[in-house]
Amino acid sequence: MRNNKMKYPIFITLIPIIIIIFCMFLFIVLPRIVRWFRNESANLIETQGKVISKRTNVSSRMFGTSTWYYITFELEENRRIELRVTGNQFGLIVDGDHGKITYKGSRFINFKR
Repeated sequence: MRNNKMKYPIFITLIPIIIIIFCMFLFIVLPRIVRWFRNESANLIETQGKVISKRTNVSSRMFGTSTWYYITFELEENRRIELRVTGNQFGLIVDGDHGKITYKGSRFINFKR
């Protein structure tokens, strides 16, 4: 009879763990998968544009920090788009640069002056 009492608390403690894992998948992993599929199905776009602004987003976490780099482009149609770029690309592109922007969905591909 004692063995039955021991199984019940273990089952109860597993339920919150399963719920946490499901929520992590639902709110963290699933949106990234959806964004990846949208980017893959989007057309590759090449257009002329100008660099309007640059910004960084620094996030501090338990095991270190992460930095994301973003550049806002103004396209030919007077439409603006902000794309995430690598640190190297961020350093090479300057505010006010004019050139050909290549992107696919929300994924930055290239910028040529």
